Amino acid sequence: MASEITMGLAAFKSMMDIVGGMFALKSETEKNTAVLELQRRIFEAQSLYSTAVSRISELEQKVVSMETWACEKERYELKAVAAGRFAYVLKADMQGSEEPHQICASCYQKGVKSILQSKRTEVGRYRMLFCPDCNTELNLTVAV
Repeated sequence: MASEITMGLAAFKSMMDIVGGMFALKSETEKNTAVLELQRRIFEAQSLYSTAVSRISELEQKVVSMETWACEKERYELKAVAAGRFAYVLKADMQGSEEPHQICASCYQKGVKSILQSKRTEVGRYRMLFCPDCNTELNLTVAV
């Protein structure tokens, strides 16, 4: 980001140098060449400005996303859902009208809220929780 600003300022300085030097030019050819160079530098500066604006927008979106996740992740706590198997569980005081649920510990660490889904396997009839995003499976119990 700082390099784009530095390059933009350098482009602006060179444009000002060209404009300042245009007064000393005598022939039309020299003036036309200087105008073309100035136009090229203006286009270059506009391109750098556009890139910087785009990057700023990306960074602002990233900050908003990080702030949103910081608030959201405070609603969960790490708990054992079975022996040796962990998930982030919605805190009781944060539930409100939302159904109780667990989110994937692996996805949580990556800043993603992925609600674990329940399923039973046909082989052995194990009850499991699985993450639809990263395919993590937590074997919970043996069905009776």
